[in-house]
Amino acid sequence: MVRGRVRGRGPHRPLRGPRPDDRPLDPRGPEPHPSSRRPRLAPGHELGHHGPQGDGGTAPAPGPARPAHRAGQPHALPHTGGHGPGPAPLRPGGAFAVLFVDVDRFKILNDSLGHSFGDALLLSVGARLLAGVREGDTVARYGGDEFLVLLDAPRSMREAVRAAKNIVADFRRGFDVEGRHVHLTASAGLVFPQSGEESAADLLQDSDIAMQWAKRRGGDRLKVFTPSMRENARKRLMLESDMREGLARGDFFLVFQPVVSLKGGPRMSGMEVLLRWLHPEKGLIGPGEFIPVAEETGVIVDLGRWVLLRACEAMVRFRAAEPRAEGLTLSVNVSGRQLDNTRFLDHVRQALEQSGLPGECLRLEVTETAIMRNPEFTALALGRLKELGISISVDDFGRGYSSMSYLRQLPLDVLKIDLSFVRKMLDSQADMEIVKAIINLAHNLDLKVVAEGVERREQQNMLMLLDCEYAQGFYYAKPQGEDALLQTIRDYAPGRGDGD
Repeated sequence: MVRGRVRGRGPHRPLRGPRPDDRPLDPRGPEPHPSSRRPRLAPGHELGHHGPQGDGGTAPAPGPARPAHRAGQPHALPHTGGHGPGPAPLRPGGAFAVLFVDVDRFKILNDSLGHSFGDALLLSVGARLLAGVREGDTVARYGGDEFLVLLDAPRSMREAVRAAKNIVADFRRGFDVEGRHVHLTASAGLVFPQSGEESAADLLQDSDIAMQWAKRRGGDRLKVFTPSMRENARKRLMLESDMREGLARGDFFLVFQPVVSLKGGPRMSGMEVLLRWLHPEKGLIGPGEFIPVAEETGVIVDLGRWVLLRACEAMVRFRAAEPRAEGLTLSVNVSGRQLDNTRFLDHVRQALEQSGLPGECLRLEVTETAIMRNPEFTALALGRLKELGISISVDDFGRGYSSMSYLRQLPLDVLKIDLSFVRKMLDSQADMEIVKAIINLAHNLDLKVVAEGVERREQQNMLMLLDCEYAQGFYYAKPQGEDALLQTIRDYAPGRGDGD
């Protein structure tokens, strides 16, 4: 950890946005020195110093730019005041707040541009943080791409939240490093001591929990800690452990939902594979509960690799058992975390080779949000996948914020309209216009369209009128096991010479 007392450039700038709680912080604050309850910062390397003896906030090299292992017991928060030895108060009788800042997607930049570039980038981040805080605040590098900011004696919760939001917003200006402009965002968690009984470890843990909450919701945001988050974090930790054990034990299984072609009458054109978890004690756990935790913790990489191989093996069995399956396409969902993994291309290649499935039979579905987190990196990754003969689909299209220029440059084949628009399009003119716009956009880019969430004949008929090529939903079939799907293939897949 590194630390430094800073003299900033005056008060934090105001930020527009929701008005947080503006009640004053407890003017007494935690019990002053010599109470051991007052958090202190462990000794470390100086991050920077403003003022006559400083250099305007230039930070020394932070060491290797690799995410550091977080020890079981976090370091204490430093005291940086000039009251001699011992944990003297930051400001006599004053309050404080702890901000935990994590650089979003730093590992990708570090791996793709090199560790020396990552070191230089962290220097710039440290200098930016130092320049953005007030006199009396403390900035420390906690490890890897994580930083701590101790906000000393804010006048109210509202002022501390505004200061923290400004810090997050400051990242959006980007960083100029070694002749390259880098776009960065940050996730941040803010905690206020409530009783004065909290240890430094408690405050670090709580601010980290809040930061992880912000990161799970896409990053580039601030979250203020609430006590309920601690229990939720405990449950998520247990769920992560259960997932790892369940994967080794064989608790997960696959189901398949047919995708139908709307050209020439509905008939089966492929299937999407979906993951299910039968917990030995809790029963069936829905993907909406465990997939977000798997993505956050990284378990999704192992889960996704298992799904990909098992799905490809199942598709080979379908093709061997029923000639009509040879013309079908297998769609497998890929998370942003998988796409970021440097070994993902190898995982895909291995699944195809071990199963014997031709690449032309596989379609990978990536969400619009995952693509737009780092479109340049994604374009590179998708281009390499296309070299294997695989087709690429953008899943849940319409929910994100795609740049049309990036969309045009990506090696895509299919846009999949998010089911929320399809379900409401007959009752909402706005949703109808969105569906029309997506179909027109896809055709202008020479892409096919799949409409998810079709539950009524009227929806199907409207999609046909709009020239949508494919549909998927409960109107045709619910997700099925292998045996049921094989029968569906025999009943509804086109035979040889039928065309698509």
